[in-house]
Amino acid sequence: MPDTLDIIKANVLTVLRNGGSLRDAADYARITRGKLAIVRKEDPDFAKALREAIAQTKLIQLNKIAKADKWQAAAFFVERRWPDQFASARRTTRPRNVKKIVRFQPIPTQPKENPTNTRSPQGE
Repeated sequence: MPDTLDIIKANVLTVLRNGGSLRDAADYARITRGKLAIVRKEDPDFAKALREAIAQTKLIQLNKIAKADKWQAAAFFVERRWPDQFASARRTTRPRNVKKIVRFQPIPTQPKENPTNTRSPQGE
């Protein structure tokens, strides 16, 4: 029977092979991302398996793009999963330290008068 760590590793690899991120994999395996990093450092075979799972997913998606008539879904996936490699420059660059400018309309202190209504508010 596999121990708990083996089950965690298998769950992490399953998520990665299905296109999930390391964050997704850690969440699915119910461990922290810090714990996942520790396991990667302590087990070079597991670290290698992680890299292979990520590369395998990338290759599958790129093959879908190359072969399919409807390649947009796979392109969308790789653009967002690996933006540093596949996203267009306009999506990955965004201004930093830019303050938002918000303009507020002043709230009127007096109600606007209705020129068509000549009666007083008390109905006189």
